[in-house]
This record gives sequence, C-alpha cells and structure tokens, in this order.
Amino acid sequence: MIRAKVTSKGQITLPSRVRERLGIEYGDEVVFDLTDEGIARMTVLKRPSLSSLYGALRVHEDYPGSDEIRRRIKYRLAGESADEGESG
Repeated sequence: MIRAKVTSKGQITLPSRVRERLGIEYGDEVVFDLTDEGIARMTVLKRPSLSSLYGALRVHEDYPGSDEIRRRIKYRLAGESADEGESG
C-alpha cells in the first residue's frame, strides 16, 4: 500500500512510484470515480502530444511561406481598419 498525505488545501502529491507505474507525466489529468461505498477509482487522461495531433486538420492549400502570410495579415488588418472608419 502506498500513502500520500493531504495538505491543508486538500492537495496530495502523487508518490513517484504511483506516477511511474501509471505513466503519469506533467500535464496529464486524473479523473476520480466515487462509489457509494467510499471507494475512489482514479483514471489517467494523458495529455495529447503535438505529434499525435498531426493530420488532425485538413489542408486546403499548400503553405505559401511566412512572407506571404505576413502580407495577407497586413492586407486583412488594413481592410478591417478601413471598414471600422466607415461605420463611425
């Protein structure tokens, strides 16, 4: 049995053996399921890695490059500024 002490703020530190055994890392979340009998079951929700998100969004066109992106942003911002002046 592994123990952890509750602080005055109701927090606990998961002992390293528990973190290692369950593969818990920084950014992961835990969910507690409580029963009427006073038993708690903890489930680990792993934080998705950046590489696991690859391909999650559909690409509609090739990346035009940083300079072109900057040009488009300036164009859009200039258009929004002109639109704001018309409404006043």
